[in-house]
Amino acid sequence: MKNIKTTILITLLTLSLFLVVGCSSQRRMFSDFQKSDKIKIVTTTTMLKDLASQIGGDKTYVHSLMNPGVDPHTYAATKLDLDYLMAADLIITSGLHLEAQTGETIKRLTSRGLKVISVGDILIEKHNNNHEDDIYLLNLEEDNNLYDP
Repeated sequence: MKNIKTTILITLLTLSLFLVVGCSSQRRMFSDFQKSDKIKIVTTTTMLKDLASQIGGDKTYVHSLMNPGVDPHTYAATKLDLDYLMAADLIITSGLHLEAQTGETIKRLTSRGLKVISVGDILIEKHNNNHEDDIYLLNLEEDNNLYDP
């Protein structure tokens, strides 16, 4: 009986340690983001993070709210996510209702003057054929200067 209690206690202490270490490293990453002199960009998905990082290069510090494999339709923002959003110079979302719950949070934050680009809002339909297949292109030339330090 004593061995079982000891095993349970050690397991709980180990799990608590992992939780504390994990949370402190996330807070440390946020602190680095917040203090950065670079353009701070928060994206909702990792795909948008990759794009923003490639376009912004070393002038940007890009953070994605969602990790790979997360379903954006059901993802709900955490307190740390809200901290990132409030510290951002620019927020990039997919739009088109992809980030259902998080999208609503971001909409509320735009009333505070945060700059938000929803990629779905800047897509244009472009085709020169007579069939119904729609091809959508991101109009990068037109929107290239949406955020230029």
